[in-house]
Amino acid sequence: MLHILRNHDIIPWDDDIDLIFNFEDRFLLMEYLPKIKEILPETLIERANMRIKVSDKRGVRYYTDDQDFAYRWPFIDIEFFQENATHIFTINDENTRVFDRSDIFPGHHRPLGNLWLSSPRNPVKVLKAYYDDLSVCSTGRYSHKLERFMRLVGDKAKCKSLLNVYPFVKRRLRKTSSRQQVEESLIERDKLIHTVYVDETEYEQVI
Repeated sequence: MLHILRNHDIIPWDDDIDLIFNFEDRFLLMEYLPKIKEILPETLIERANMRIKVSDKRGVRYYTDDQDFAYRWPFIDIEFFQENATHIFTINDENTRVFDRSDIFPGHHRPLGNLWLSSPRNPVKVLKAYYDDLSVCSTGRYSHKLERFMRLVGDKAKCKSLLNVYPFVKRRLRKTSSRQQVEESLIERDKLIHTVYVDETEYEQVI
């Protein structure tokens, strides 16, 4: 989701993909996931505690002193959420985060490369539950390729300092008499790539 908000695309310094599904749909998901193997027979589908990992047999294999992991890198991490009438609860191995339903639903579509994908109604507020400062780009401390922590502190830089290297989204509030929208312009150096308009309840610049 951070990629969608800040870059309208996948960022090159991330090393995995995360998807989240309703916990009530887990059995339906487990019914249909194996059908991927009918098209891509090298696909691996493994349960890892509260996650499902989808990878390829030809990927990088993990080893530790006492374990040979069944999945490979790169992989897709599938996590789950639960919900009630007022809140959304994430379910994973580390901790549970709680969000107001009104910050998640109804969702709206944003570009991710050539795709248009549904995203939370208030993505800035949701992302702040995971990141201290959305204007900072970081490689993180954990390597999904090696499945271990690599350093005490990840490499960091202000996102705006990377505008000459990679496209970023600049946001501004756009109000009319009938509605409020956020204008998102994808910029590479000084070149405008595209502009989209999204309905949001809150506005904040993120680079």
